[in-house]
Amino acid sequence: MGLLKSEDKAITNLYCPLMVLNHVVQQDYFPRALAPLLLAFVTKPNGTLESGSFARHNLLQTLYKV
Repeated sequence: MGLLKSEDKAITNLYCPLMVLNHVVQQDYFPRALAPLLLAFVTKPNGTLESGSFARHNLLQTLYKV
């Protein structure tokens, strides 16, 4: 979550972290109970998340399927 929140430094491109999250969400070890929490976080308006809009869209699709 620290990579997404970017409290310590300015991160301009979240494409790779979002793609990693997309992969992790699909794995058996990912707690399904966390999907709504992650979904709420990713759907909030955030200019930084817009830099990875394709990856964000893929992650949202995956989260809605879970």
